[in-house]
Amino acid sequence: MIEQSSKDLTFIVFDNQKSAKFIKFNKKKIYTFFVTIPFVFFLTVFILINVIHFLNKKPFMLAKQQNSEVLTLQTRNKEMALEMKKILKENEDLLQKITVAATTTKVEQPVATAPLPMPDLSAPPIPVPQPASTLPLPLYVKTLPNSKNLTANSFLKTKDMDVKVDAKSISLVFSFINTHPQNEKISGYFIVSMQSKSGILFYPQNIFNKESGSAQFSQGESFMISRLRPVDANFTKITDNVKDITFKIYVFNRTGDLLMSESFQKP
Repeated sequence: MIEQSSKDLTFIVFDNQKSAKFIKFNKKKIYTFFVTIPFVFFLTVFILINVIHFLNKKPFMLAKQQNSEVLTLQTRNKEMALEMKKILKENEDLLQKITVAATTTKVEQPVATAPLPMPDLSAPPIPVPQPASTLPLPLYVKTLPNSKNLTANSFLKTKDMDVKVDAKSISLVFSFINTHPQNEKISGYFIVSMQSKSGILFYPQNIFNKESGSAQFSQGESFMISRLRPVDANFTKITDNVKDITFKIYVFNRTGDLLMSESFQKP
């Protein structure tokens, strides 16, 4: 016969002069007294210590966070102040050049050939007229009077130049690189031309003015570079002989100064 375990703990006390005494204790009450209550006590103490520690530390955490936010805002304000100063300087230069352009007698220049494909692919290449100013620009790309040639000291470079061809288009793909030592942003406009025996096309499209026979620098694609800026200049395919194509890249700042003049021909 199997006897079930008793729920009580019994102590027998013997006395020579008296009969034995039986003292019973409930096992659950003993467990509660010696295990549960101490566990709850120490857990409560642990939680109180952590709460007090957190409440004491919270002001320092908030102060640290606020200081970090203040430093971030101060840095951003400095950057915005520098950008604003640069924009104001560009506006001043642009206003000066526009004023000079308005007071200067207009000089008639020969009109460049419109960018229309020539049916005769055996014809000689379209002659590129030489610029009347000191800037290394053809007459079909115009900028403002008194614009400067800053190519010698420009921090703008190109890399990964390549030509991609499909059934309907030809693309010049490359990347602009900002090499400024202080990571100062470079902004402005750029124009890409594609010249072949079939004619001259421009990127962005539809910037060539047939009446003036030129494309204005400010009609180029706007850009702002911090470090790197990929470019995919896409043109309509007007020839199958890619090696006869010459690409030219002209980059200007916001006031029309020339930052880059680069040519590329697929080897």
